[in-house]
Amino acid sequence: MAAVGGRLDLQGLGRRFGTFAAVESCDLKVEGGEFVTLLGPSGSGKTTILRMVAGFIRPSAGRIEIDGQDVRNVPAHRRNLGVVFQSYTLFPHMTAAENIAFPLQMRGVSREQQRRLVVEALDRVRLKEVSDRHPQELSGGQQQRVAVARALVFGPRILLMDEPFGALDKRLREELQAEVRRLHQTLGVTVVFVTHDQAEALAMSDRIAIMNGGRLEQVGTGSELYESPKSLFVADFMGESNVFRGRLLARGAARWVAGDGWEYPVGPSAQVDGVTPGDAVAMICRPERMRIARVDGTLSQPTCLVGRLTKTTYLGGISRHEISLREGRSVTVVTLGPDRSGAAPGDEVRVEWCADDTIVVPDTGPGGDTP
Repeated sequence: MAAVGGRLDLQGLGRRFGTFAAVESCDLKVEGGEFVTLLGPSGSGKTTILRMVAGFIRPSAGRIEIDGQDVRNVPAHRRNLGVVFQSYTLFPHMTAAENIAFPLQMRGVSREQQRRLVVEALDRVRLKEVSDRHPQELSGGQQQRVAVARALVFGPRILLMDEPFGALDKRLREELQAEVRRLHQTLGVTVVFVTHDQAEALAMSDRIAIMNGGRLEQVGTGSELYESPKSLFVADFMGESNVFRGRLLARGAARWVAGDGWEYPVGPSAQVDGVTPGDAVAMICRPERMRIARVDGTLSQPTCLVGRLTKTTYLGGISRHEISLREGRSVTVVTLGPDRSGAAPGDEVRVEWCADDTIVVPDTGPGGDTP
């Protein structure tokens, strides 16, 4: 039976470098056994948070609690955390087995127990056959597996991973994502993972914490963040968006978004907290929730744009269609496989969507398309 991982509680955590605020007032609770990913662009503060938790950087403000204990004054080597970096940081003069045994030696574990734990660790990451090889004799994927085994061999309750697959090719990265997820589920260790890759975060995480400019924008499951983003930043970072800017209007119980010469209904579940009628809003529709129809066909939805299909890109499982609207603006439609409407580049087409598939968030910045 898997052990229950440690609990991590960040309370008002902040870090300043001179006048620059790398992290501002971050509150985040990670339950025992959870896999939580810090996701955001470069410079958003996610690695700074991880390094503060690890003990490599001292916070400027706030608390870091592990299993209820404030560890701000506990040195890094006494926090009993496993850490895996993007660079493998393996000792080149040691074999794979010796690298994995190193943290056990530092903890005074007996030689007999070291041998047993190293064999178990190598077996977990499926590397028993290369135990006597040095890092330069291993592939990048094998080196990263050794690094993961070394971080787990002493039984930490929390594992910190800072973009560990960033230097690997796509196929190997996906293999190691599945491997780490399997280890997490088998061992029950709590994992805090840092990445800027949205697909990686979605594939691996129980919950995702979106970082932006040193602040925590939103925390939730992948489906919550994709289907119900609370801001335009989260919507854009979690996937492609067609954005229409206007104001929220109320007609009885119904809600509409209206712009200059256009208005569209929005579904009852489309609104977020803090948005009221009269507010400037951004209405978001995901490309895969839209469909293309010929102009002379039957209108199936009350929400409809007319434009010209300028480009179709067939990508095997999906096709991407670019539709040019007035004033040079455009929307993107994604269909499963080839589009069945019969439209070809140059044709005038309708773009339809269901009001229940829209998302409404406060309008906080530039960008987006207005029909």
